[in-house]
Amino acid sequence: MGSPTHVGFLRAVNVGGRTARKEQLVAAAEAAGADDVSTFIASGNLLFAPGTLPVRRPQLETALERALEDELGFTTEVFVRGRRQLAALADCDPWDGAVDLDAGTWNVGFLRAALPAADAARLVSLSSADDHLATSGSELHWHTAGKMSDSVLFQRPKDMGRAIGDVPVTMRNIRTVRRLVDKLG
Repeated sequence: MGSPTHVGFLRAVNVGGRTARKEQLVAAAEAAGADDVSTFIASGNLLFAPGTLPVRRPQLETALERALEDELGFTTEVFVRGRRQLAALADCDPWDGAVDLDAGTWNVGFLRAALPAADAARLVSLSSADDHLATSGSELHWHTAGKMSDSVLFQRPKDMGRAIGDVPVTMRNIRTVRRLVDKLG
């Protein structure tokens, strides 16, 4: 056993009555074949080493989803990223200096794959003076001038869903992403 090298971002866990205890999440990941499993914060961040899980991300995510459904009794999407991918996200500036990253709130949305160009363009077109949107690989970035809950886009989530084609996404604050990078070492 070594140390965790990946994070599985679980969608819609411990919100809306879909609760899962840390022990359940760890047991499910271990049953799927993961090693060195732990959780971080109650929002569904699963740290692990792949162990005997499939190497390719789509199959790895599917294996974890099946094990979680068996353990929890409900389905949840899992978005896996490795240490290098998360470190690159933690250090990136998707707005190339046009946004004050130290002010407001910046969330990263994890997707299964990169958005098609037309969907990415629709997403970015929702940007305003207060809300800035960008994509990078299989992530979307959303920076708002204040608290996320005060954002017009937060209050109208279907606008963003229509822009990206209602594909599954789970969001994490960039501070959480950076803390996870630190935990992965």
